[in-house]
Amino acid sequence: LADCTAAASASGSTAPAASPPPPGQPQPAARIGAAAAGLLRSVLAACRLEGLPRGSADAAPDAASGGNGGGGVVLLEPEDEGERASARAARVVALACVRGCVRHGRPQALLPYGEQLLRASLATAASINDPDLSNAGRACAGLLAQLPLLEAGLLVPFLALLKDLSASPSWHLRGCLLPPLKYLIYLGQFAPPSLQPPPQEAIQALLLQLLVDPQLEVREAAMPVVAGYVRLYGPHARRRLLAWADNILKKRKNGGAPLAQRHGGVLGLAALVALAPYDVPSWLPEVLERLARHAQQPQPIKAAVSRVFADFKRTHQDNWAASRKRLTPEQLEMLADAEQPPHWYA
Repeated sequence: LADCTAAASASGSTAPAASPPPPGQPQPAARIGAAAAGLLRSVLAACRLEGLPRGSADAAPDAASGGNGGGGVVLLEPEDEGERASARAARVVALACVRGCVRHGRPQALLPYGEQLLRASLATAASINDPDLSNAGRACAGLLAQLPLLEAGLLVPFLALLKDLSASPSWHLRGCLLPPLKYLIYLGQFAPPSLQPPPQEAIQALLLQLLVDPQLEVREAAMPVVAGYVRLYGPHARRRLLAWADNILKKRKNGGAPLAQRHGGVLGLAALVALAPYDVPSWLPEVLERLARHAQQPQPIKAAVSRVFADFKRTHQDNWAASRKRLTPEQLEMLADAEQPPHWYA
């Protein structure tokens, strides 16, 4: 390199060290950006998102028999076949926009349309006619929840949108709220105290609402998410969940709590047990006692209690000699009875 430089100096050449950058073209760039924004707005309008159901959070399951009926598809898409095909195609394009922007490292381009794209992704995820498209909608909803929402001031609007959609009569849509909510739970830890309403309160309220959802599948899917929330937010969240579950389960004595709510209370206690899969902290024996009181309740409560105690015994088996020392003889007997309930003839 030194020899070439010396030779160039000797020959008197004055070649520039580097080519200058091309001149900026602000007008074409602005026109392209406006055209892209107009295209996305047209796609979102064609998604027919204004038809998403909004009703009571205590709405009945989609189908009276089995809970896996197809009523959610009619509610989430236009009734006309041609309009339905057009809406599905628009939603596919919207999902492609989300994946493309994230793949090319430009997630900020999605922020102005974040709420509409999240609504489109969740509506697509709730469809049961096309499993591949439904999975793509779930994945895009998770990608949108990982955008820089705090910097853009979108965390509270996203939570408000999920709260709005949680009142949908379609249990498929209510169940699809959990994947993006998992990311918002983590993001809520870093929300400034001045943010109103507090994201932590909104997240907890939404989780507890899904934990007592009328549909069994939604309640069971919400339980591990609730456990993750309590693990992140610490002892205060654990005490609040325990008090909430106690309040619901005590209503059983007065006949005031429906079966779905009582099952949700038991799942709340199960989420607390899941926090300690390999040890027995000081607060866990009391939770196990409260769970054992419901071992003879109707299904699905009985199955949930049996599953919790079976998992507890399985995960604590390797260190059971040390773990059992933290339980009283009465609690050990209760644990054995709950794991294998006595037969009627015994």
